[in-house]
Amino acid sequence: MKVLSKVNPVFVFTLYLPAVLIVLGASVLLFLVALPYFNIELSQVMASPIVPQSVRRNSGFGEFSFEEISHEASPSSVVKNLPATFTLAVPKLGIKNAKVETNSTNLDPKNLLGHYRGTALPGEPGNSFIYGHSVLPIFFNPKDYKTIFSTLPRLNEGDTFEINFGGTTYFYEVVAKLNLKPEEVDVFDPNPARLIDGTSTVTLMTCVPPGSKTYRLLVVGKLLSN
Repeated sequence: MKVLSKVNPVFVFTLYLPAVLIVLGASVLLFLVALPYFNIELSQVMASPIVPQSVRRNSGFGEFSFEEISHEASPSSVVKNLPATFTLAVPKLGIKNAKVETNSTNLDPKNLLGHYRGTALPGEPGNSFIYGHSVLPIFFNPKDYKTIFSTLPRLNEGDTFEINFGGTTYFYEVVAKLNLKPEEVDVFDPNPARLIDGTSTVTLMTCVPPGSKTYRLLVVGKLLSN
């Protein structure tokens, strides 16, 4: 009777390693890119020099500006002698004291977040509109303004963030998340969450799914009593 020789485990590992790597790579692409995109499609709502050019183009690292919100504010709605910047903190996302340019006209906020010119100021009745960039979440860096809002979709109703404006800290609770087509965004909507009139809100906006520019995510926070 012939005795079967033992199978060399190193040979088996070498044989199947390429297939395992291919499956892992496909899984990463599926969960980080494909699923977020198709999820938002079905629901009908929702630069680094070492990054390869193909990744830069497809992950959001490329040049981009929010041209769809380039609406002129009436001169009477723009208050002068304001702080040049204020700060935003989102504890859940690890964002600490991110600088926001007051009454910004820069639609490519890669060095600072932008507070849209002519929208309400933090703490005032109406809606303050703040916008920033996002890329694939794996590139998220809370200190890099080209990636700072990459994890904004993780905020949910009940989460909080805070703004320090002119030495006063205002606390906000997330009350709504809106996923819109770019042309549907109205920066001057004073009540995007359809709350009672006179409510002070802040809208945080970025591109979604992170890494693409297909839709805009608006996270609306309502001012809490100090």
